[in-house]
Amino acid sequence: MAAKDRSIKYVHLPRRDGWMVTLTDLSYMLLTFFVLIMSMSSMNDKAFKDAFGFLNQGFGVLEFPAPQKLHSMPSPVDANVLKTVDVATLTKALNASVAPPYALDPRTGANKYYDVRQTPRGLAIALNSDLFFDSGSARLNPEMAPVLAGIAKVLKRSGYQLAVEGHTDAVGDPQANVMLSLARAQGVLDTFVYAADMSPRRFSLAGYGPFLPRMPNDTEAGRAKNRRVEVVLLKNRL
Repeated sequence: MAAKDRSIKYVHLPRRDGWMVTLTDLSYMLLTFFVLIMSMSSMNDKAFKDAFGFLNQGFGVLEFPAPQKLHSMPSPVDANVLKTVDVATLTKALNASVAPPYALDPRTGANKYYDVRQTPRGLAIALNSDLFFDSGSARLNPEMAPVLAGIAKVLKRSGYQLAVEGHTDAVGDPQANVMLSLARAQGVLDTFVYAADMSPRRFSLAGYGPFLPRMPNDTEAGRAKNRRVEVVLLKNRL
């Protein structure tokens, strides 16, 4: 009898209420997520900028400007907000806002500092990285401050969400170029947020390095066109 008892195989069935543990964990995660969303929606722009600046300081591998003093809350958007624009309208607005030495030529619609073009995602203002940054650096050239100030005046009056995106040519290590393009885009975005007092809620940020060229990289003229930071007025995100 004893030998027969030792040969018995006992099978432990899983608990039938085990699913409740997983459900409880998911419920807590969803509750935390909704609390976070609610808290962010109730933040004013000053609090959002504080958090935005704190996150910037966490990217130790990137070169960012020193912290700048926050300004007061921006005034409500006036009745002259630019809700829909085309290349000609945006060019005219920039010519009226940017100081004459830096403005687009109204006859040709181009200059050496930046140009405006239509893209599938919306109008793009492409800044010439060779003039806004030293080679291999993400530090903005202080002489370009009037250009960014004039562009910011127009962007503040627009009703668009904005994407700030960095690009490089194909020379050098691709991963290093991606990081450089991201750091340069961040420098431009920081100028809009801190110096021009624009809300960080309106921006997205990206660095594409050499992977989205405007021109072939087999000529110096093409590589120069590819070294840029673009500010895109997203047409589907008014």
